Amino acid sequence: MTTAAIPQNRNREARTYLPEQARELLEFAHAINGIDVSARQSGQAMLVGPDGVQHIIPSELFEVLEVAARHLALGDGVTIMPNAAKLTTQEVADFLGMSRPTLVKLLEAGEMPFETVGRHRRVTLRDVVAYQERARSERRATLGELARDGIAESQPTGVPNLKRIAEMES
Repeated sequence: MTTAAIPQNRNREARTYLPEQARELLEFAHAINGIDVSARQSGQAMLVGPDGVQHIIPSELFEVLEVAARHLALGDGVTIMPNAAKLTTQEVADFLGMSRPTLVKLLEAGEMPFETVGRHRRVTLRDVVAYQERARSERRATLGELARDGIAESQPTGVPNLKRIAEMES
């Protein structure tokens, strides 16, 4: 596996890992996906270093390892970046799948906190992820309302509501 370092400026310690040995990665991904750490009451996942020293792997870190192994086995690169990393507006726009001008409008509208360094805006990864989760939640709520409204409006005009008829008859 090779690593392609992302520029280390702007307080970033991000690294991108690219797959090299696909067969070994695929075998490892199959093995690790077959382990259910949460279901095993008596044991914990362990990391054994080249010197033979064993270290317990917390379940959260094991999940990260599992996801990373799966993506590497599929031939995708994996980037690890701290939540406090400061991203440019173009990086944030790419992450969210929108244009940079649209993102700038969101920033100026106060949808996401940002700081200005000289003439450039910077947004922390933590704030980008929070915005993404909030937007996803709002979309789901709106879709739920539309679905409820659609069911209520799908009743043809002039057709009696069967529930109300049953209530009136009792």
